[in-house]
Amino acid sequence: MNYSLSRDNNQDEPSISLVNISEPTSEVLKATINTFGRIATAFGQTTTAIGQTTTAGINYFRELQQIKAKELDIEANKELEAKRQKHEKLMLKREFIEIHKLQKNQHKHEAKQDKKAFEYQQNLAKSVFEYQQKLAKQSKEYIKEIEAFNAKLRQNELEAQKELELELKLFERETQIYLANMHFDEVLTSIEHRNFIDDKYPLSTLPRQISNFYQQYCINDKPVLPLVIIPPLTIHSKQVSEPNKVSKTLSKNLYNFLTQQHYHLNSDSPVKFIRENWKNPDMLLETASHHLFDVYKKIPTLILKLELEDGEKEDMLTLNIETVWWNGRVGYSDPFSSNPIPIDNQGNSNLSSYLSAILRLLTGSIIDEYYLFHYQVCPKLPEVLQELTDHLPEQVRRELIHVITSRYETVFRKLATDRPAVSVDLALELAQILSNLHDKTVQSVARNLASFAEQVLNDYPNI
Repeated sequence: MNYSLSRDNNQDEPSISLVNISEPTSEVLKATINTFGRIATAFGQTTTAIGQTTTAGINYFRELQQIKAKELDIEANKELEAKRQKHEKLMLKREFIEIHKLQKNQHKHEAKQDKKAFEYQQNLAKSVFEYQQKLAKQSKEYIKEIEAFNAKLRQNELEAQKELELELKLFERETQIYLANMHFDEVLTSIEHRNFIDDKYPLSTLPRQISNFYQQYCINDKPVLPLVIIPPLTIHSKQVSEPNKVSKTLSKNLYNFLTQQHYHLNSDSPVKFIRENWKNPDMLLETASHHLFDVYKKIPTLILKLELEDGEKEDMLTLNIETVWWNGRVGYSDPFSSNPIPIDNQGNSNLSSYLSAILRLLTGSIIDEYYLFHYQVCPKLPEVLQELTDHLPEQVRRELIHVITSRYETVFRKLATDRPAVSVDLALELAQILSNLHDKTVQSVARNLASFAEQVLNDYPNI
């Protein structure tokens, strides 16, 4: 039998298998073979041990390398992490710097854009302002031209209106004079035909004399001046020692006043004054005024009569005033009696001054009304108002001023309806005169006139 030594490739240790070997076999060979088998077995075991040892070493080495690799990986990872963190920090820093640069550039750009926008807005606003200024200047020039044209137009209208009013005044004046002359002629013809002066005619001045005066005076576009007639003072009291002297003093003072303020040769509000020619002092004013109206009804005429009587208390007098007025245009009006005025009798001198002041105030105010309304002449009485009222009792002074200024205000209201522009000019002129007087009552009237003028301007904005 033959034996062979073989090794299985799939086993780590060699093995001995029996195979057929050609005979004969000796014991030595058997022993050798066995020895070799044992050697081979031992070698295989040794080889196996070596292989196991090698495998363990290799595994250990591998594990060691894995541990080292892990350690290296950890270190590398740490290093990488540090590098990564450093890189991230660097990148963040760079990003921050870039963002900061971008923001800075953006801010610069925005500031530049804002500056450009602001400059553009400024230039635009400047252009708009210059354009508006140009338009405003053109508008002002245009408005000035329009205002100048309107002012010229209004001035032309006012001048045309004034010319028309002047023509109407002249026509009225001529008509009034013509009618007055016709009436005079009729009256005088009738009187001369009878060849006597009616005893009922109260004046010693004949109608022909007055007619001649008016015909000579009213030839140069002069106004139809009022005829002022003052009957003698009537006194029913024994307290007045010299009544005739007091009456003459009144007439003289009134004559001086009318000569100073309303003289027919140098005044724009003249009057014709007839004094001290009353034929019958006892004739009632109502009767006398009716006869005078029959003769002078076409001439504006004022008749003022004063009457004194005893007052309710001792040393007191009462003044009664009767007024008759017709303006030559409308009919006769009955005598108007004012409220009785109490007077403290302190002698003829004071009484004459007192009565003279009242007589001049009433006469002057009525003359002013006539010329203010018909001829637009500013009142003259306010120029001497303070002088005439200073020595009067306060209550009487205030009442007289109130009566006079109230009559002026009534005339102004009538004027404002027909001739608003003229009423404004005259009201302001009179207000200026009154404001210069150091009297609270008078200055209050001046303020009222100024307010009146302002109201008329508001009501008539085109004047």
